[in-house]
Formats: sequence, structure tokens, C-alpha cells
Amino acid sequence: MKKEMFAELLESVKEAGRIHRGEARPSREYVFKARGVASGLRGSKCGSVKRTRV
Repeated sequence: MKKEMFAELLESVKEAGRIHRGEARPSREYVFKARGVASGLRGSKCGSVKRTRV
């Protein structure tokens, strides 16, 4: 890996750490809303749709 690219990657990782610790804010955020088959189900119905044990 070229030194320039590694330095950029390293700075990105450091920035991610600052964001994770709450020392910096992310430049952008994405919010996804739940849609699809399992979004309104509860209990065993939800588990069977997601193929997990309940």
C-alpha cells in the first residue's frame, strides 16, 4: 500500500474512533426505516419469518 493511501486510511480510522467516543460528530448520517414482511410482526410470527427460534 502506498504511504499516502495508508496515511489517509489511518486518519479515517482515527476519525471513526473520535466519532465513536462522542468527541466528534459524523459529517453525515443515514436513517433507514423498517419495511417489509417482518416489520409489524411480534413473537413467534416474527421469529418464523426471520427463521429464528423464539
